[in-house]
Amino acid sequence: MTIDGYTQPGSSVNTGTILGTNNAKIMIVIKGSDTRTGPDAVTVTSGSVVGFIDLTVAGVSGFTDGEEALLAFNNGASDCTVRGICFEGDWAALPVPTDDTPGPAESQYAIALGGDGLSANCHISGCRFGLDPDNVTVARLKDGVAYFSGGVDNLTIGVAAGPADAAGARAQFNIFMGMYISIIGDAPGPVRISGNFFNIYPDGNTDYTVNSDDGTMDHSMEAFYEQGTAGAGVTIGTDGDGLNDAEERNVFGGVTLSGDNRFLEWYGNSPTSYVIAGNYFGLGVNGITRFTNGGPVMELVETFQGAAIPVTAQFGSDFNGVSDALEANVISWNYPFATLYPNPAVPGFNGKFRFANIDPGDVLAVRGNKFVGMETPPFTYYGGLNVTTYSNIEAQFMVPTGDYNTFYPLLSASSSSTHLKGSCAPGNSPYDSAIVIDVYKADPEGWVNGRTLNIPVLVVGGVTNGFAEGKTYVGSLRDNGPYDLNPAVGVFDFDISATGANLGLTGSDWITVTANYSDTALTGTAVGATGAGIHTSNFSIPIGLGPITITSIVNSGGGNVTISWTGPYPNYSLQTTASLSPPIAWATIATSLSGPSTITPKSSSRGFYRIINP
Repeated sequence: MTIDGYTQPGSSVNTGTILGTNNAKIMIVIKGSDTRTGPDAVTVTSGSVVGFIDLTVAGVSGFTDGEEALLAFNNGASDCTVRGICFEGDWAALPVPTDDTPGPAESQYAIALGGDGLSANCHISGCRFGLDPDNVTVARLKDGVAYFSGGVDNLTIGVAAGPADAAGARAQFNIFMGMYISIIGDAPGPVRISGNFFNIYPDGNTDYTVNSDDGTMDHSMEAFYEQGTAGAGVTIGTDGDGLNDAEERNVFGGVTLSGDNRFLEWYGNSPTSYVIAGNYFGLGVNGITRFTNGGPVMELVETFQGAAIPVTAQFGSDFNGVSDALEANVISWNYPFATLYPNPAVPGFNGKFRFANIDPGDVLAVRGNKFVGMETPPFTYYGGLNVTTYSNIEAQFMVPTGDYNTFYPLLSASSSSTHLKGSCAPGNSPYDSAIVIDVYKADPEGWVNGRTLNIPVLVVGGVTNGFAEGKTYVGSLRDNGPYDLNPAVGVFDFDISATGANLGLTGSDWITVTANYSDTALTGTAVGATGAGIHTSNFSIPIGLGPITITSIVNSGGGNVTISWTGPYPNYSLQTTASLSPPIAWATIATSLSGPSTITPKSSSRGFYRIINP
């Protein structure tokens, strides 16, 4: 069955790219109101305003009393297509939940699937949820698409997999606005969510500010996506098959509060695999506009639920040579930092403050993404801000196991724009088949802001580190591969000036790397794995590829000296010592210097200075 609102005269499908303005014109609006009276399953309240379908009264199994929908596919209806419809509710007028367990009267759904049977092969595209065709009015529903009881198999929300057809893909974009949970349910079979705006107006650069539980205006919701029991797999964003990949991104608005602190959530048995690729999180389609996003209680993924059945997850690119750049997620997090952390010394972690809650044994590839302000993915902070449940330790993807300093790579200070040197832990079987080093230009924002939080586990050698993460992916090289001059496993000296390995780095670059542990032997210059995949380490502490050189120390009067220098990255510390005789005891007297000079009091007698880039 197909319900096609685009057959209405005057309507038209979207023709803009996913990274542009959505110009769809929708003429059919289904609007529900909870002001109706009487026991009827469907009630017309006035004119063309249609009441909600009470799912229990309508005989839809698997839903509880009081749950209601504007469109219900009863008891496992399959092979259904819905396109070109606008769904509106009045959920904002109802009692707003104070926790993540809404009462029956609050369960307004736009579309309900499943019931007493499996809804297979359903496709929802070109629709609007909660946003009127005037592009301004928001009429909230609690949830956009809900599927329970029998659940769904092969559900597509947005762009379906298929032949290369950019115009056809663009006609399938949905917009979800103001939902408590945009998409929620149980899915024994695959679910595909591609080519959607979530809390983003049609211009692509304006996000929706939600009324939170306490009545104030902020970026608050339950989750963009929440799924329970699942089977075969979930794709959120680009599938990387070379067909319509540029149009399969999702664009997510900002979130700073949610009922359980989660952006994307799986709450039941996990599927066997995930792909989360090509999405924009907290960033407009112009790549410049940043939304209020992140904060001390938020996490991006909670959780993959792989404790019972370890899962394989791809966050970003698989580097198989097809659409690799398009598969990178772009994430703006913890923005604006001073607003979200008004007192950085007391961040109020609340047991969260992490990129993802990764279950022991889960295989997670985090590759090629653009991170700005993120919390050192995929490192996990929670409990006592420890790392004991991070899967690299519990499942021993890398050996030896131990504290924070043993499961991220270390870059050598002798690295340069022609030689990248360092080490990483060896892989543990079967993830010892190959180690691939992904190289990034580091994100200075996350590093600088993260240092102000004084997180104990980020103190290394007496220096407090920030959030190490890659902002710009540069390239990948394989340990003991064609360009590695060091034959030892887990120790590398890449000749990055060689033809085929030239990463285009200069002495002014500040870089970080991850080590990626493959269960598949790689040959030639291959850096992408097949089979179960690749597991990614944390990012290394960044280093500059050029030297820091003090150019002058000048008596500036008043008992002060002015020290000037050159270096690769504007985040320096000034240290001093009274003697250069070993062991040298350097004392830090200034941090977070932007350079290229600073004024400091002269030593009382003799003193030596150095500038470091911690």
